[in-house]
Amino acid sequence: MALLHEKMISMMDHWHDVAVYLGESPASSSSEYALGLLHRFLLDVQVAYRLLVSKGLLQPLMAASPLHVGDRVATVYGAATVLALRRDKLDVVFPWAAQAFLTSASILRPGDRVLCRRWGRAIVTDTRYADGLIQVRFGFGYGVVQVDSILSIDPKFDAVDHLQHDDPVMTPFGFGRLVQAACRGAPRSAIVRLTQIGGILAFFQPDAVHFAYNEELRRQRQKVGEKHS
Repeated sequence: MALLHEKMISMMDHWHDVAVYLGESPASSSSEYALGLLHRFLLDVQVAYRLLVSKGLLQPLMAASPLHVGDRVATVYGAATVLALRRDKLDVVFPWAAQAFLTSASILRPGDRVLCRRWGRAIVTDTRYADGLIQVRFGFGYGVVQVDSILSIDPKFDAVDHLQHDDPVMTPFGFGRLVQAACRGAPRSAIVRLTQIGGILAFFQPDAVHFAYNEELRRQRQKVGEKHS
């Protein structure tokens, strides 16, 4: 699978050079359509692989947990330290609780909207829990903040009008990171790196790419609020 992905990247570079040599725009040349078909084929192979793994017909290539004991993580209940990793939950310690049990869905992930102690509202773009940090996007730019500076999940759920490079996005094939927004010319397409399917590049129509809010955590937060009200 990795070899196939490398060949696709090499082919994309060669097509780019040929388009420049012929005086065509790489974004609007006829080669882009064929390249998009090859990317879609690789995407189908990745989806088939995940299906076979889920049915137990193939062994997963890697099954490492992104969290480790001792990591300082941001949760929907505040900053916590991981004490132990279990199959379906995490043992953590809060400043106000010696031990607590959380599901993995309670850990903040890219796409969550948060309130920071000093800089206000932001959107999580990446997590570095081994260092106790998260990368966020503010209205004025990107930054890195400590886990303890996250006050809560942003109660407001506003839309993001203009997507930027490296924004977390949702596509028909799952989550990804925006590599290039919808480019001008024909055909119009948005390039996304699909993080859930091996990090491959895929081409989508602009209206099929949306900012990746964490809907699941938002619904859980609303349910918790209804129980306490």
